[in-house]
This record gives sequence, structure tokens and C-alpha cells, in this order.
Amino acid sequence: MTRIIVMPLAPALLLIHTKTKHMKPAETQKKVYDLHHEHQLWMNQLNFFEDELKIFKHRLEEIAKANNKAEVLKMVEHFQNAFIIQKNEIDVLKHTIRLAEQELVAYIDKNPEVADKRKKEDDAVIREKMARFEKLFRQMKEEFVNFVARVL
Repeated sequence: MTRIIVMPLAPALLLIHTKTKHMKPAETQKKVYDLHHEHQLWMNQLNFFEDELKIFKHRLEEIAKANNKAEVLKMVEHFQNAFIIQKNEIDVLKHTIRLAEQELVAYIDKNPEVADKRKKEDDAVIREKMARFEKLFRQMKEEFVNFVARVL
């Protein structure tokens, strides 16, 4: 049974929300190949962010050596902590993606003949975590770039 709820948000805007009972909406299912591709993309993005962190750490070391002002050293410590947190988040996300990939392999192993046509639950939670991580990483990066520009 499908119900459509229409709620006015603003004069020209409408929110349409569809609820389906006892069915999985098609958009929560993706082809196994597409999920695998998305996992690879996320891992590549995380590797890139990890490489950026290495560059940032090196730059931070240069700043710490060249500057001994208390204010600068306080910011150096702030960014050291931020980089540790970001690296930890990268490790957690990579682990989560590896687990999801292992689930895909197990899912395909059950019936490999139709692997290219099979669908599986979408990784919406991981996608959400990746989007949040990317946003926070970019904010930290912008803050770091501004700091580097100020002290050099």
C-alpha cells in the first residue's frame, strides 16, 4: 500500500513523501557492481585525503621549526590534534568500507552466475559518513591553508 503525503512548505514549494509498506523501495537497492565501484571510489578518496594529511603534517613541521611564538605553537598543536583525528576517521571509514566489500563478496559467492544482475542494499550510511567526513576535512583544510598563509 502506497500513501503520498503532500505538505506545503512555501507558496511555490511542495514536499512529497512516499511511504511504502512491506516493500523495499527500488532506490535503496543497487547493483553489486555499482556498490563495488562506489567502495573503490571512496577508498581512493580516502587515500587522497591521507596523502594530503601527510603533506599538511610536513608543512606544519616546517612552520613549527621556523616559528616559536606562543600563538603559532598553540595553532601548531591544534592542527596536530586535528590531523590525528582526521587520520583516525580515515582509518575507521576504510575499515567500514572493507567490511562492506567483504559482505559483497559473500553475497556474490552465494550465486556467482548472476552476480552482474544482483542487487543489494545501498550503502547509504557509509555514503552519509563519507559526505560528512569530506565536509569536515575540507573545512579543516581551509582553516589550515589560512593559518599557513598568515604565518608565512
